[in-house]
Amino acid sequence: MVEVSAEAGANILADAEARAKTEDVQVETFLTMGEAVGTIIEASKNGKFDLIVIGARGLSPIKEILLGSVSHGVTIHARCPVLVVK
Repeated sequence: MVEVSAEAGANILADAEARAKTEDVQVETFLTMGEAVGTIIEASKNGKFDLIVIGARGLSPIKEILLGSVSHGVTIHARCPVLVVK
């Protein structure tokens, strides 16, 4: 399961990087695994990031209360600006 997830993640990142480069946007990608909010915050602390771009799944208010929101957690704890895309 971990290998399948890593391969899928690598493919998504490669596609996003290729799209960004066609628009002359400088990007840096890397793939890591772990608890989402903590892993993203730790990576942002260790890297020299200008911006974190993160998607929002749009959980219902009840699910968000019960499960938490990754995008919300990242926006609260990040040391750089966060762009949440829906």
